[in-house]
Parts: sequence; C-alpha cells; structure tokens
Amino acid sequence: MTASFAYNLLFVFFIVSCSGCKKQSTIDEGTTLKPSTCLIATQTTKELVSASQPSTLDPETVTINGESFQVTTTKKSVYTYDTQGRILTEYNQYAGNKADSVLYQYSPGAVTIRTVKLTTPKTVDTLVVALNSQGYAEKKPFGYHVTYDKNGYLISQTDEYGTTAKINNGNVIEEEILGQDATPNHTYRFEYDLNKSGLLSTQSFYGKASRNLPVKYTIQQNGPFGTYPDVYQATYTYVFNENGFVKRQIFQGKNGEHPYLYGGGGDFIEVIDFTYICP
Repeated sequence: MTASFAYNLLFVFFIVSCSGCKKQSTIDEGTTLKPSTCLIATQTTKELVSASQPSTLDPETVTINGESFQVTTTKKSVYTYDTQGRILTEYNQYAGNKADSVLYQYSPGAVTIRTVKLTTPKTVDTLVVALNSQGYAEKKPFGYHVTYDKNGYLISQTDEYGTTAKINNGNVIEEEILGQDATPNHTYRFEYDLNKSGLLSTQSFYGKASRNLPVKYTIQQNGPFGTYPDVYQATYTYVFNENGFVKRQIFQGKNGEHPYLYGGGGDFIEVIDFTYICP
C-alpha cells in the first residue's frame, strides 16, 4: 500500500463514517504530507497461519533461520499527523472485515482519544489522557507511571504495584511482572542493538518507544511452580529501507502470552511492515 493510497483511503473512510460528526478543523488545516521529520504512514501486521489465526489475506512465506513459515495479514493501519508530528487520525482494518477509526484532539494539558468501532451496533469510546508540560503522558495504559527526558526517552517506569523497571539510556532492560493469585511472577530482560535507533512511535505523547532497537528478550519464571520452562526467549530481526528506517520487523517466539508463557505452544511469528512519510 502506498502512502498516497493510504491517505486517500483514510479520507474516504472518515467522510463515510463521520458524516454526522462535527467538523475537525485540525484535520483540515493541520494535516500535512510534508512533516518536519519522518513519521509512520502505514503499518501492516501479518501472523502465522493457524487454527486460531485463519486469515487468508495476502499470504506470504517468510524464512527465519532456514525454516519457512506462512503468514497472512491480520491488521492494516493508516495514520495522519499535524504539522507538529502529533497523530490526528488512525484507521485500523482487521481480518474478518472488522475496523475502527481513532480521532485524537489536543488541548492544553490533555489529548482526547475517540475510538469508533464499526461493529453492529457501532460503539464509541472516549479516553482523556493528561499531558505534562513537556506534552507527554505520565500515566500509560495498564497502570504504568513514567517520566521522560527532554527528548521523550524513558527515565523511569513504575507499574500499578510500585514495581520499578530497570532503564538504561532510554531502554527498558529489565521488568518484573507480578503474578495474580496463584500465578507466578516473571522477570523480563531485554537486549538491544545499540548501533540502531529505536522504532518510531505513532503516539508521540507516550514518548519514544526505546532509544535502540530490541533484538531479544527473555522471560524467567520465578517461584516454585515449574509449569513452564524456567526461561523463555524471543527474538526480533529487521529489514531496513534506503533511508535506514525499519521496513520490516520479524518477531519469533512460542505461541501463548504472559502469564502463560510459551512453553507448551507452537511457534508464534509476527511480521510488521512499515511505510513512512518524510520531508
């Protein structure tokens, strides 16, 4: 999908889905195809075909360490921004013809996020996120409280239970996830390619994703449970475009997610393709 096609698609979508909405002058006047810095224009996610992931859209075979996997598209996203590089609109199309649109409205000290889910019946959710004097949100989803440096890189991160992550130069290197009830605690450890800048973030009010690109993480299960392997590992590999930005990210792990880990499951493959708009 080209950037120009993506923007045309998004424009048509908002005309159709928001024909009764109040006109947003920020979209008409603030959106630009010539931002001051490169931004993510589209993002396409593909996942391994399985019984739980039956999508047949855009099938592709990817090879990882000599082993072939078939993946298909599960989500396509298109983004627009204002002249300051702040996200204004987001349109997400999912496998199975599900879709939603997200509108971001900025005011002093806050951003209002309005999500329209094109279900039957259509649902609308609104979230107001407080912003500090830097324009960043100090409270993130899932109960995290964070602080940033002047460039938007993480300085500190604490979860809702008061557990503090270890951060080194804008990269989270270790984080403990506390279990609930009879579930164990898990320690996540992350490794980065210190020669590569981190992925761009579409929601800049949540700061930078990380200073460098993640290449590996491990999950260590703590406590006397023994249900899963003591240590689980996952890896990221990348393909870059001519400007040095990530064109494709490939994640390989085992099927399942925290707190159930991946020990008894099969492979989990996620491929994310990015396109950009640049000055």
